[in-house]
Amino acid sequence: HVGRTYNTGQKILGKDFSNVLSDEQASTKKQFFEPPATAKGPQFLGLEVTDQHLNSVLSHFLPGHAHDSLFLAHQFITDTGFVELAAYLRKDPSIKHLILSHNQIAFSEFAKAGMMDLLKTNHVIGWLVFGYNQIRDEGARYLAEALQYNRSAKHLVLSGNYIGDEGLQALLNTIGSHPTLESLFLAKNCLTDDAIASCTQWVTQLLAESSFKRLDLSGHDFQDTRACSVLQQLCQSRGIRLILS
Repeated sequence: HVGRTYNTGQKILGKDFSNVLSDEQASTKKQFFEPPATAKGPQFLGLEVTDQHLNSVLSHFLPGHAHDSLFLAHQFITDTGFVELAAYLRKDPSIKHLILSHNQIAFSEFAKAGMMDLLKTNHVIGWLVFGYNQIRDEGARYLAEALQYNRSAKHLVLSGNYIGDEGLQALLNTIGSHPTLESLFLAKNCLTDDAIASCTQWVTQLLAESSFKRLDLSGHDFQDTRACSVLQQLCQSRGIRLILS
């Protein structure tokens, strides 16, 4: 029987899951596979879950379950497994946070339809954590397309995914008009100084009513310190927390 239940029913300093992850700790230093005490969901750490184990995983989410989060970080799930998870999660409005960091997910064209269908349901209203997978620019483009149909997610973690300037631009083109997204984490990818220019232009064009509050670009060797300073000042004037180091 895979997994164990993690549900203390207690709050961390009176904060809920989303708010805890929204604090200063929500950077590359935050271990997203270690859920705060308020998160409710089975844990599968150290069990080497593959696509073939997902039937057992999903047995923890029978109708009427009390979980609000799906934690499957540090496993061996591929796009095939993600499509299976997406098909199930479309029918389960209880799951608000999806933690799939440190897997083998690429968001290839094969997974595009499943991802789009999942995000269309608007069930996930908190965190989408896909850090340290194999998403790259192609996967970022497909994810950006899927986000056009979403009206609920607040935080998107894509750190450590080999995403370059092209993938970043695709994401920026979408999230600028996203009604609820507050945070984009792109630490430790493959961004260059061109990314700073793209972000500067994007923030300049951001609507005043935008919900966006946090952009993490840390873990890159940006050379144009003046451009970085301009972006930092611009973000500060717009109430956006920019993380560059």
